[in-house]
Amino acid sequence: MSQSTLPILEPLSAATKQELRPLRLRSNDYLEIWMDEKNSSFEMKATSYRPVRSGDEGVIPPEDFRTTATGDKVVPYSGRSSWEARQFFRRLPEANYIGASDFSRSDDWWVGGTDFSVIVIHHSWPRDRIIFRGPTSHALYHFLLRRFLSQTARATLQAKFKLNGEIPVLPEDYEDHPERPLADYQKVALAMCLGQEATGLYMDRGTGKTPTSIARICLEAKRTRQGKMGDPRMMRVLIVCPNQVRRNWSREFDRFAVTPGKVTIIRGGQLYRIKLLTDAMKDEADCAFSACIIGYDTLPRDVEFFQKVPWDLIITDESHYFKSQGTRRFKTLKILREFSARRMELTGTPIGNTIMDLYSQLEFLGEGLSGFTSFRSYIKFHGKFAKDMVASDNGRMKLEGIKNVPLMQERLSRLTFSIDRDEAGLKLPPKVPLTFEVNMTPKQFDFYKKLATQLAIEIKADMDRGQDRTLTAEHILTKLLRLQQICSGFITWDEIQDPDSGEIIQEKSTEQIDANNPKIDALVSHYFDPQRDPNSKMVIWCCFVEDIRAISQRLSIEGIRHGTYYGATPDKEREALEEAFNKDPELKVLICNPQTAGEGLNLHGYDVDNPDDAPTFCGDVIFYSMNWSYIQWAQAQDRAHRRGTRMPVNIIDLMVPGTIDEEIRDRVRNKEASALSIQDIKVILENVLDFDAIGD
Repeated sequence: MSQSTLPILEPLSAATKQELRPLRLRSNDYLEIWMDEKNSSFEMKATSYRPVRSGDEGVIPPEDFRTTATGDKVVPYSGRSSWEARQFFRRLPEANYIGASDFSRSDDWWVGGTDFSVIVIHHSWPRDRIIFRGPTSHALYHFLLRRFLSQTARATLQAKFKLNGEIPVLPEDYEDHPERPLADYQKVALAMCLGQEATGLYMDRGTGKTPTSIARICLEAKRTRQGKMGDPRMMRVLIVCPNQVRRNWSREFDRFAVTPGKVTIIRGGQLYRIKLLTDAMKDEADCAFSACIIGYDTLPRDVEFFQKVPWDLIITDESHYFKSQGTRRFKTLKILREFSARRMELTGTPIGNTIMDLYSQLEFLGEGLSGFTSFRSYIKFHGKFAKDMVASDNGRMKLEGIKNVPLMQERLSRLTFSIDRDEAGLKLPPKVPLTFEVNMTPKQFDFYKKLATQLAIEIKADMDRGQDRTLTAEHILTKLLRLQQICSGFITWDEIQDPDSGEIIQEKSTEQIDANNPKIDALVSHYFDPQRDPNSKMVIWCCFVEDIRAISQRLSIEGIRHGTYYGATPDKEREALEEAFNKDPELKVLICNPQTAGEGLNLHGYDVDNPDDAPTFCGDVIFYSMNWSYIQWAQAQDRAHRRGTRMPVNIIDLMVPGTIDEEIRDRVRNKEASALSIQDIKVILENVLDFDAIGD
């Protein structure tokens, strides 16, 4: 069997072409492959063999004979392998030298058991020069190779659509929704998903990831019930998502499912949750599927029960929720990964900062699908690091940039379907960015100046004492949010204890600084602006609960009907608020917290299924106060700007110029906040202390 009998990966970039270039081998160069001690990765060496000659039998010990991947017999050759063959391992993305220090000998290398390693070997070594020691190494090698090559077909579907507008022919048993059919790009995404072990839908916000996923569930469930995918039974689906999105999934099943099934939201106390799961798993003849929906933070508490279920499909919605590989969320999903035949993840924002965010998301889809066996190897391959001069005494390295991006882009093209709004042809009305500048009252300015000076002294003192080793940039940014509280019109007083007795002298408290709040005045003024369309509704985003309370109180005084959607809002009330904002013409304002309501909600301001019922729409998305999260900011603004939006949407920043308010907005818009180092913190402190820049 020749090398050409297996498909060859067509390089999509110069970087891949260089990585996959063939070796200039001598006739005696061979590659031996066997399993490592853990039986999960490879050990290899470039060695020297020659074909069997007449007379070798009886002269050469039987244990010295080897069989190549093409079935040819070879025996050891006295000469050594070529320099290029021995240096080949340095080309592999994840390889460690474990042999003797003398490079002239045939030394052993440990090589990560990933498709990335295998595809490089496949392109570099002819098959008649590869020797597998034992069936396990041969089986793992070819499993990884064929899994990778099978993904190429999916990449081709995506490429044909994006380059030529070609729509794949869906299976004959696919049934589209009679009233809400999938768009062409959603059909491409569906075709890439069907029957696949691992798929990501990295589709822009509002392009319809949920209906696409439900279409997959319905078709595969119908096949499962008919016995086309094994024994006839009910398909078992687990959907993990943020709490605020659970009800949205249930509603979307009602709207888009074309196959009968049952949907269960897993919530309540643990005993009740276990009962719901048990009932959901009871097979019912008139149900082709059972979909269990659970929140990210609830699942870890119940993982021992959920891993008892052989899931057919696990879907993680808003998969950036577990982009950090050290989190409890990812560790839980990694456990459940092994108890599911197929996995799927959805997000419009897979990368909040750099491609380092992709590691855990790809690893959930399948072990090694990041291309590496460990996060350490992944960041070494994709990260550019420099010593952080502030912490150079302890050798700490900081991420300075990224590399090998084309190789990751090729991987994503095979594992995920991605599309933005322009590619999807949604032709949405424009988002209109606006900034309303607001000046603080003299009392606010005085508080701001004093607190800024105090925080700067505290932070600089910590850094001077070397506390920056434990005092992370994230912690400092959180401290600086106290300045934004003042910009929003209130101040928080810390608890004070007697140093001797420990008795609390002053309880922690929050108070409004002035009776008149300039930011709220600006909100109300905009609402009553005679040039503003009376049918326009408004969503106000606040990162502080005190903001939500103060705005709500003022709107009540003004007689403006509104709702508040934040952490303390009960689940049933949340569902009612979303429905009222879209269906009740009189509910004109919704005040939300982005951590609670920033994902999964559809805040069009009218009923998209009955657009003629009311002329209302959501025309204003106002950011009253913000934190440092780009993802939350991006998600929040698109709750109203998505498929179905029928009027332009004003994205309004209420901002006190020259303050931390402006600093946060500038950095979040530029995606800088989550990559801040101690050096960046110093720049922020300098800006914060520039009191002359505040106000007119």
